[in-house]
Amino acid sequence: MALYTNESNQNKDTTEKRARNARLVTTGSAALIFILLLGGVAATTVSGQTMDFRFGGLTFVGAIIAALFVYKGKPAAGVVTLLAALRIGSAFLIMSRSNIGATNTIIIFFASLGIVLETLTPQQNRRIIPAFLVIDLGLIALDQLWPGYRPPVTGIGATMLNIAAVAVVVIALVVLARQFSSYSLRGKLVSATIAVALLAVIVVTVGINLLASRTISQEVGQNLNTLAASHALSIGEFLARKINTLEALAINRTIVSGVLEQRNSYEAATRREIENQLKALSGTWTNRPDDDPLVTAILNNELTSELSKLQTVFPDNINLLVTDSFGAPVAATYRPDSYYQGNTKWWRDAYMSGFGSSYIGRPEFDVERDTWTVDMAVPIRGEVETGRSQIIGVLHATFDLDALADVIEAARFGETGEIEIHLPGTQVLTVENGDLALETNELRPVVEQMRKDGELYAEFDHHGIGTLLSAADVSTLAHEPVVDATNWQIVAHQNEAEGLEPVSQQGRFNTILGIIVIFSAGVVAWVVGTRLTEPITSLTETAVQVSQGNLKARSDVQAEDELGTLAAAFNTMTGQLQGAISNLEQRVAERTQALAISIDVGRRLLTIHDQDAVTGESQITQPQAALFKDGTVN
Repeated sequence: MALYTNESNQNKDTTEKRARNARLVTTGSAALIFILLLGGVAATTVSGQTMDFRFGGLTFVGAIIAALFVYKGKPAAGVVTLLAALRIGSAFLIMSRSNIGATNTIIIFFASLGIVLETLTPQQNRRIIPAFLVIDLGLIALDQLWPGYRPPVTGIGATMLNIAAVAVVVIALVVLARQFSSYSLRGKLVSATIAVALLAVIVVTVGINLLASRTISQEVGQNLNTLAASHALSIGEFLARKINTLEALAINRTIVSGVLEQRNSYEAATRREIENQLKALSGTWTNRPDDDPLVTAILNNELTSELSKLQTVFPDNINLLVTDSFGAPVAATYRPDSYYQGNTKWWRDAYMSGFGSSYIGRPEFDVERDTWTVDMAVPIRGEVETGRSQIIGVLHATFDLDALADVIEAARFGETGEIEIHLPGTQVLTVENGDLALETNELRPVVEQMRKDGELYAEFDHHGIGTLLSAADVSTLAHEPVVDATNWQIVAHQNEAEGLEPVSQQGRFNTILGIIVIFSAGVVAWVVGTRLTEPITSLTETAVQVSQGNLKARSDVQAEDELGTLAAAFNTMTGQLQGAISNLEQRVAERTQALAISIDVGRRLLTIHDQDAVTGESQITQPQAALFKDGTVN
């Protein structure tokens, strides 16, 4: 009775302890989540950023409901509600952010494991733990197989999450290790098998992921560099074609003849005198009407017809102008702002005292046409009186860059990949809403450092987003000097999460494969553990029955291994013990009967006073006489 009372009190204490732990867990979780929500609201208010509070909000509501269940005397319902709310919130988090599902689920699973071991009964745990394990595996699969793009968790958030995951796993393992001795044999076997499989899978998966990540990252970087080089070559060839078109026009006989004719028409003896005359005409140029002979002579002549033909075929040459070797206009498709062109950069570079070459300028915005343009110029060569060829003039074109905008727009790749044209200095030519735009070059330091380090690509944080970048100089297959001299660079960049998607895919594959291995190991361990422990359990139950006095109990284990041998030996031993005890009981019964007779005879002898009486009354039957021999009782 006392033993029963002690066991009852012990069970009551255990139940109360679990209830206290449930209250502590649910109320503590609600308070912690509330504090985190307040911190998140404060952080978003200060930074001006947005944050998805569905995960925290759902979990907080679930924690409140769980606490109410516990305080109403339903600790199991409260704990299950809390753990279910954690998983529902985690599902919303996985659907909105990447690079977080597996880590977050690991935290939740091991935290849940520690919670249920301290708050629920072993019978409840046998149902709840497998159920939540299946759900958590589903959450990891959801994270790995989610089809759409999700912004990743990076920086301090990812670091803190990984630290939390490691801490929770370590704490859970400590709790499991402390209670390992209280597990059943099957539980120990299954736990040990899963632990070994988990350790092996983690080591192998992490190792493979690291190696594969490094290799694939290098391939992605090389591909990005190849892409940048390809577009650099494409844009270089694009510019070269425009220059080649002008160079083809510059050798047109009509153009060359017209320029030579004007060159030979000057009466002044020296170049300085000619330039002074041209500058004087330039001073009156803006005041001359459109029908002025000097204006019409430029806009309406045989050379202008040749220029117009080129414009018809290549309309992106919006302005064409031919000058002589002194900077005076010979023919044009438009009225130039100034008569004398010898002080413009394109003319000086293209002529360069008779030693010039083709020229490509910097992009400029044409307010009148609301478009971006670039100046191009090529020297015009012809034979002079001496019979040798030299630069006799310059052909200039104002080129519309809208076609270049189409090239840049078509070069976009993926969801976030794009290219930019980095000009010398601090300007970037990019495309916004289909139109060219000139912006400040924020990536110049990254590109310079990448070139300095001799790397093909760079990984860096751009406005809080991990970014991959590579660059290549604009060039041509024939290495046209005019294109190389632009010093333009093509920079290709892409969000790191999208660029390294092959790495993520490999990681997802390895993770899913690891989950399958762990799950399979668990199932195999459960089946094998059950097969191995059932005979031991049966043998143990039989031994308990024998220890309680049931010598008829026999083990029904039928196996050809050591357990079968042990069961057979145990059954034999039990049979021998039963026989020995049965014989002993029989002998004890016989000895007891003999002793009773001996006592009865002795009592009678003591009551006889004379020999005759003794002789008369001591007529001992034959069976009784057999008990005596030499005056002793056998």
